[in-house]
Amino acid sequence: MMTMINSLKNNNRRRKNHSAFNKDKSRRYSKERPYGFPEATAEALEKIKSNMIREQKADCIKTILIFICIVVLILIIII
Repeated sequence: MMTMINSLKNNNRRRKNHSAFNKDKSRRYSKERPYGFPEATAEALEKIKSNMIREQKADCIKTILIFICIVVLILIIII
């Protein structure tokens, strides 16, 4: 029981100290932009959005087709 409690405490400490954001030495979030990404225009955002929607639809169709194929194969094996 004690090992479980210690493990949970250690995980909690690690989670508090870990951040996906860039931090400076004083553990505060730095105000600087760590990467030099260009500013996105409205047209570029619309293009990205439409591409994501199209890819999500294609993925959904692929998933449905694979599911249908698996169901048909299971039915063929059972019958």
